[in-house]
Amino acid sequence: MTARELIKRLEAAGWVEVRQAGSHRIFKNPNFQHNLSVPDHGKQDLKPGLVNKLLKQAGLK
Repeated sequence: MTARELIKRLEAAGWVEVRQAGSHRIFKNPNFQHNLSVPDHGKQDLKPGLVNKLLKQAGLK
């Protein structure tokens, strides 16, 4: 899964991009106290462990 595919899933679940720091995009959701940092390296696939970790933190898995 690429970062762009993951970002689409996050945005559909109510996460909003609040800022960008270099190649990392930071998302916030009012229902959660934490932010998510998603590395965006274009078309490069994210490693499966990172994708699973971010989905769990976002409450999507």
